Amino acid sequence: MKKIILPLLISLIATSCGATSDTSIPTTPTTTTPPTECTTFGMRILVDGVWQDCEGTPDVAPVPLSPPTTTTSSTSTVSPAPTFPLEGDGIDAITGLCDLSVYENCDGIPPPTTSTTSFVPPLTVPGSTVTSPPTTTSTTTTPTTTTTVAPAATSPVVNTPVSNDSKIDLINFSATPTSDLMNWANFASSKMAERTANILIVTYNIGEYLGGEIPGMPFNTNEIVLSQSEIDLLMAQIEQWMLNDSCMGHNEERGHLSEELESYRFWLENGADTSTHRGLCERTRFVMMAWKDGQPTWDLQRFLVHELYHAFQRDIANDCNDTIDRMGRGEYVHAVVEGAADYFTFFTADEIYTDEDRENYDRIGYKNPADTLLRDAIDLMNEDGTNDVTGSGIATRAAVMLRLMMEKGWLLHESILDGSFHHNCARAELNPSNPDFVFAWENWFRIEEQNGVYKFEDSVLNN
Repeated sequence: MKKIILPLLISLIATSCGATSDTSIPTTPTTTTPPTECTTFGMRILVDGVWQDCEGTPDVAPVPLSPPTTTTSSTSTVSPAPTFPLEGDGIDAITGLCDLSVYENCDGIPPPTTSTTSFVPPLTVPGSTVTSPPTTTSTTTTPTTTTTVAPAATSPVVNTPVSNDSKIDLINFSATPTSDLMNWANFASSKMAERTANILIVTYNIGEYLGGEIPGMPFNTNEIVLSQSEIDLLMAQIEQWMLNDSCMGHNEERGHLSEELESYRFWLENGADTSTHRGLCERTRFVMMAWKDGQPTWDLQRFLVHELYHAFQRDIANDCNDTIDRMGRGEYVHAVVEGAADYFTFFTADEIYTDEDRENYDRIGYKNPADTLLRDAIDLMNEDGTNDVTGSGIATRAAVMLRLMMEKGWLLHESILDGSFHHNCARAELNPSNPDFVFAWENWFRIEEQNGVYKFEDSVLNN
């Protein structure tokens, strides 16, 4: 699993906690080593290279993410340590937070208000000159109702191990395990033919729906779960990651960076139910997602995979946009981008689901990803009474439209799943001057049930 550490810049901690102290920490190297003897109930120790708990039962789940590391602290003021217990593995003596640079978890330690496991890159600001295109935003509106929801899984989620994507970083302030989120992200990334962009994913929890709207964005206001100090800490981590990015960290991007950070803080401080991808630069992508704790695992997997695919779509933050602008933009442009993301989601998330997921979903008629995609599209049409591609749930409707093009032989299924469709601006060809695209746009909804499986009508496929 990708290394995920907390940004323990002492000065940031003092600022985010809103307190100061006259105590200075001298500059001395400190080394953290794995424990080999039991001193506290519930802790884990390393015995002959094998992790065990202090009751003697072998436990191979948490393994050191790296050999013991040596860090050097700089002189600064620090805030008083939190009052919750600090005993247990991997707890930082200053912040009281779990240090995931050494251990995957901290048994028996009461966490802060929310989980604050996060990543912070090296503190070096790139100096190379990079020219970036304007920020491209792809936002998915999370539906307030779902027609088909499988119960949350209780077994491991990705059955086939995949390699870590070193270009994906995660700051997780949600209650969902960081290891699960990174497993899903790495699995989705493994499907890509080529990966070039650096991606930062930010996740956090929100509370009950309050009904207000976020100006300029399709987000609603909800109860705020994060404390102000946690929001400040999260914002500091986001800013540091962007300052270290080869594009956003350049001086020419400082105005752009400030505008982005201002938006993120506003969303956080208003409990926004964010579900968005920001194409900050061609090779710098930002994904922000919020959900209420307790969401079914199935929903979270689809949510994350969909937003990540936007970050994999290379042509939505490069010169392809200029090409499409010259051809004339229309609703179909957004539909193609969202449809490709949802098509990828239905087929890729299907591989992430556990056997327990599949058993649960079988009870409500699950057959295969294509059947589920068409079934969900029918439900959407029944909800709002329209067969327009741009109706409610545009991503799913547009995904069905792309599926029809595939079954007609006009589009390659594999090009969507491996992202190559977005390498050379092929989506620019899907426009009203393309008769194949027009046919799919006007006939995508012609679906029928055949022997318990949803398919396109024969007359559509044979026309």
